[in-house]
Formats: sequence, structure tokens, C-alpha cells
Amino acid sequence: MFSLEYGETITNIDEYIDVKKLPQNAKDKVDVSEILVLPRKYSDEEYYYAQETIDFVKFCREHDDKHLIDILDNEDIMVRSLHSSDIWLPVIWISQNILLPLVTGLISSYIYDKIKGRGKETTTVDVTIQINDKKKGINKSIHYKGDAKTFKDTFDKIDINKLK
Repeated sequence: MFSLEYGETITNIDEYIDVKKLPQNAKDKVDVSEILVLPRKYSDEEYYYAQETIDFVKFCREHDDKHLIDILDNEDIMVRSLHSSDIWLPVIWISQNILLPLVTGLISSYIYDKIKGRGKETTTVDVTIQINDKKKGINKSIHYKGDAKTFKDTFDKIDINKLK
């Protein structure tokens, strides 16, 4: 069982930068990064990175050296730790819709590494991907919450060009 939601972006990068009063180099990351990890908004001024953030970014850097992946903040990363066997991934912002298959492939590989050896234990994945393709005018969000084993199949069926 899973839920897949499409919509406008959930986390506004500019709003977060303003609320947290981030320095210029954090703002510059939005212009140069292809894949950027963002915190999730929990209340008006509370933003937290998901517990898997650092491990996921390290994994991506080890498995893909062709694309720049970064964390929006440079310091004082506040992580919200949720104690369970579930996989809580950060909000993943991508600069072009053509990067969606790459990102979902990285997520799938990460999930596989995390759940191998768990046997029949059910693991839920929670992840939001934002597509901000300025060239094509796409500013969308996809949120997946569901079984880790069905993540890849679910995303393989998504046609980014048909998202509304």
C-alpha cells in the first residue's frame, strides 16, 4: 500500500532561505546545483532535515560523480529523528525534469541497500521530490509514502510530462 501525491512544490526554497537568514553561498547553491537536499517544513518557522539526509547524500556522491548533489544548508543542520525501521528521506529538489529517473534510481538503490537483510520486514519510505525545471516551466512536487519494495515500480510508471 502506498500513497502518491502530485502538486505544487511543498517547500519554497526562497521562503526557507529568508526565514533561516541563510548566507549568499546557500542561495548560490540553488543556481548551481542539479540535485539539492532541502529540509521539510513542520510549522511556520520550523524546518528539519529527515533522519536519512546525510547518509543519502553520501550514498549519492559515492554512486554518481557526474551530477552535483548538495545540502542547502552549510552548517547547523537540524535533523528530525524518527525512530523506526522506516526510511525517512529528505525533500529532494531537482533542477530539471530529465533528472527524475536518475534521482529515483539513486533512491531505489539506497532503499535496496537499507532493506537488504531485513527479510520479510515491511519498511515504509517517505520522500518528496520537487521538480523545478525553469526551462520547461515545471514547478511540481511528488510525494511518495509507501512500501519500500514498490517504490521503483511506482516511479518507473510516472511520465513527468503528464504531471499536472
